Order: sequence, then structure tokens, then C-alpha cells
Amino acid sequence: ALEWWQQALPLLQAAGERAEEASALLYIGEAQLAAGDAEPALQVFQQSQAAFRDARDASGEGSAAAAEGRALEKLGRRPEALARYESAVTLCRDAGDSDCLRVALSLAGTAKREEGDAAGAVRDLEEAIGLHRAARDRTAEGRDLSTLGQAYETQRDEAAALRAYSEAVAIDVDVGDVSGEAWDRQRAASMLTSLGRDREAVVELKRALELRRQLNQG
Repeated sequence: ALEWWQQALPLLQAAGERAEEASALLYIGEAQLAAGDAEPALQVFQQSQAAFRDARDASGEGSAAAAEGRALEKLGRRPEALARYESAVTLCRDAGDSDCLRVALSLAGTAKREEGDAAGAVRDLEEAIGLHRAARDRTAEGRDLSTLGQAYETQRDEAAALRAYSEAVAIDVDVGDVSGEAWDRQRAASMLTSLGRDREAVVELKRALELRRQLNQG
């Protein structure tokens, strides 16, 4: 499929089909990023964003900006990546594209947590989670709930963190994410200990250890 897009790209460019060119570039960049070629992917995503802008496609431009941010993160340039995620949030919101927006908010919230902006992370992740729920995307909801728990931990709000981890555990069980369930139960146990609920913490920790053993045996 990648080869087909690479062959089609010059034809689309020659025909002046900017919208189709933008989509082709986005696909090519995603394939390059998946293969570990972050620097070439970054350049292709930048071209894709410019083409979407020329085509007056704010949603596509937002998706390309988010992809550009992911490539920048792979290159260890997180502050620049966060700026691209923020741009993507604005573009997707302006376009009224909830799927584009929830992806951009998730990326922005995660990057903010890693940069130490817990309040910003909570704000973006809570909005993303609401959109995931509306889209019935349980996997994305569970992932962001887990990250939200970490942001609440940074704020030293153990009760809120526990709620987020507990909700994440329920989703982990539903979608069959054993590794995620083990991690979220371990964090929940830590929060329960901080809240003085040691007996409940032991139950969660034992279950987390059982899941770890299953993963090691598998």
C-alpha cells in the first residue's frame, strides 16, 4: 500500500489535487513513522499539513499537526510536539471534528503530564475522555483514564487518582487488557495505601501480582 501511495503522489501533485495529495502524504508519513523513520516522517507530515491548509481542510490540517507532534516526540523534541498538539486541538475544534479533537486532546494531555503541567493534563484528558465515551471508544477511554490518574497523583489528589484508576481497571477487564489491568490495579493499591485503606490495597496488589505472573508465564 505504501508503494502505491508513493507512486500515486506525483500524479496527484501534477494534477493539482491538493486534498488528495495531503491525504497521500499523511498516509506515507504514518508508514514511515511506524517503521521508525521519524525525521523523514516529520518532513512529510509538514508537507501534508501545508497541502491540507491549501485545500481549506481544517480537520485534515489538525490531523497532520497531531502526526507532526508524534514525530517530534519520537525525536525527543517534546516541547515542540506539545505546541503542535495544541495547534491540532484548535484546528480540530474549529472544524467541529470530534474524532480529530479527541485524539489531539489525548496527545496534548499526555504530553502535558510528562512535562509536569498536571492541571493542563487534567483539563485536556477529562475532555478527551468525555469524547471517547461519546464515541464508545473504550480502549482510548481506558488509556486516558490511566494517564489522568497519574496527573491527579502529581497534584497529590489521591482520591481522584483512585477513581480514575478504578474506572480504568473496569475498562481493562472489559477489553481484555491484562497488562493495563495489572498496572492500573498496582497504582490503585498505592492510592488506597495513601488513603489509609490498607486492606483494600492488599486485595488490589495481590490481584495485580497474579496478573503479572500470568503475563510472565504467557
